[in-house]
Amino acid sequence: MALDADELAEKLVKTLDMKDKDGDPVGPQKTAKALAKGIVTALKAAKTMNPFVLGSGIPVNAPAPNAGSFVGGTAMNGKILAFLPAPIVSEVSAVATEGVAPQYQAPMKALVLKQATAITTYVMASGLVNFSSVEGNCTALMPIPPTFPGAPGALVAGRAKGGKLMGLVGPAMTMQVAQAMGRIPPAPDMFKFYAALVEYLLEKVEIEYMVGTVIGSFSIGGGPLAGGMATGGLIK
Repeated sequence: MALDADELAEKLVKTLDMKDKDGDPVGPQKTAKALAKGIVTALKAAKTMNPFVLGSGIPVNAPAPNAGSFVGGTAMNGKILAFLPAPIVSEVSAVATEGVAPQYQAPMKALVLKQATAITTYVMASGLVNFSSVEGNCTALMPIPPTFPGAPGALVAGRAKGGKLMGLVGPAMTMQVAQAMGRIPPAPDMFKFYAALVEYLLEKVEIEYMVGTVIGSFSIGGGPLAGGMATGGLIK
């Protein structure tokens, strides 16, 4: 699974059952396609952070087949960062201002900016990034009495795949966008539109932390990861 602008556009357009006499998409559908492209572009340029990574390390010199491993790694309640509205504004404004008189283009672009900012702000504030599996290696050493006292170590090659986006709710996003655009109360079609957007993001967004972007440390002999965190997650 991965984000695809055309796939998202198709899902959004289906909520807008509007066509001209020839069966071609009309203005709102073209805008929906531009919105989809802008959102996917902006999300793929954003990053994620998980400030709390949990798990346990097995020391390198442990008498076990999985010596030196990091087990039970999880990272919950992370956030999306730097999900910027600019790519959305660029794509949507280009379509929304087609054929619009010059004196009305600036107000139209201002409205698009309000929409884009409401979407990105909501996702960053309410979205949660969760990983059920985090991998890596423990470099701590266990004591070997009476000659070796053991040693603390770091989590190395920390990484995670398959992160999911959670926490978004269609009606909540709808209300935030409607408030920003001065469209209170939102029309029923607006609820359908943003419900489709949220459904797609929850299903398709996948996040990955590359090798070395998950860090932390272990006490002498391993055990619970201390200071575990992950930064610079890629949205796919």
